[in-house]
This record gives sequence, structure tokens and C-alpha cells, in this order.
Amino acid sequence: MREERGKNIWGKMLVCGLIVLFIGMSVGSLAQRLPPTPVVFWSESHLMTITQPPETPQFNGPIVGRVGVTYNFTVTITDPEANQFFYLVDWGDSNTTGWSGPYDSGEEVGFSHAWSQVGTFLIQVKAKDTQGTESATAHFTIQIVKLRKSFVLGVVHNQSETVDLRIIDTLFAIVIPSETVVNFGTVVIAKEYRFGFLSASFICGVFEATILHKWR
Repeated sequence: MREERGKNIWGKMLVCGLIVLFIGMSVGSLAQRLPPTPVVFWSESHLMTITQPPETPQFNGPIVGRVGVTYNFTVTITDPEANQFFYLVDWGDSNTTGWSGPYDSGEEVGFSHAWSQVGTFLIQVKAKDTQGTESATAHFTIQIVKLRKSFVLGVVHNQSETVDLRIIDTLFAIVIPSETVVNFGTVVIAKEYRFGFLSASFICGVFEATILHKWR
């Protein structure tokens, strides 16, 4: 009986061993056929902020001026991101302000300039934010004139003024010595005149004047 039990125990152990060996060989073979498990390395993520270009600046000032007189202009910009800005003004006569600032969004910034020659000058203004992103260019035109003492007689159609000038649209005017007769022209006179008369419909006198436009 003991011998039979021993044989049975050894038989069961042999069977168990064979089963374990078979399972081990099967697992090893399966592991060789499976693709390798990828190794994932985690790194710190960085949040990149993409800013939109600033809005085009708003530039304001006189549209007519005199040679050698300094005129004041303002520039402002309102940005939804509420950034600060630098401004660059090109005065159209080979002079620029360079990048000036920074200024707050919505802040009205003043610039001044005088022109030394007669002509029409294209002023170009740009803004950039603190990250260096530039805006589109704003354009503004000013006409610089030289006045001289003239006799002016005419019928006024409309008139406007700047800080130091009156801009008069006429239906008919005589300007001496600039022109003999001007039909439908624009005459510019200095505000500080000593001899003359100017009303809503009539002009007569001696003024520091010039013809800005002559339509006919």
C-alpha cells in the first residue's frame, strides 16, 4: 500500500511539473511574439499664448498747416487684450519719432512736428505691443502751405478752421497777387489778420493768404 501511495505521489508531482514547464514555455513564447511595451516619458507642458496684432491706431490733427509752424497730433488705440503699446510716426519728410512708449491701451498720446517745406505729406503711424507684434499702418495727409500778404475779395460757400488758419471754400474770389480770379476755389488765410472783413458769406481785405485748391 505504501509503495502504491508513493508511486501515486511521484506520479502527481511529475504531472504537475510537466504542467508548470508547459505553461512557462507557452508564456515565454507568447512574450516573444508580443510587441514591446512602449516607454512613455512625461515632460512639463508649456502653454503658448498667441496674441492678435494690435488694432490700427487712430491718428488726429490738422489737415492744413504753415511752413515752420509746429502742430500737435494725437494717437490712440483700444485693444481687447488691454496691452501696452509703442508708437512710430513717420512724418513724410524723412523724419520719424522712432518707437515711443510704452503707453496704455486707450491712452491718448500727443506728438508734435513742423515741416520746413511746402507740399502734401503722407503721415504713417504704426503701433506694436510689448511682444513686438505690429499693427497695420494708419495714413493721414497734411498739406503745408506758405502764406503771403494778399488782397482777397470773394463769396464764401463754406469755411472751417484749425488752430491758426481759416480754410474758406469760395464760390468766387479775387486773390492778388496769387491769382486774378478764382472760381470755386479754397483759400487759406491766417487767423491773425489786421485789415479785412470775413463773414459767413463774404470775405474782403488784406490777409496772409494763399490758394489751397482751384477747382475751376
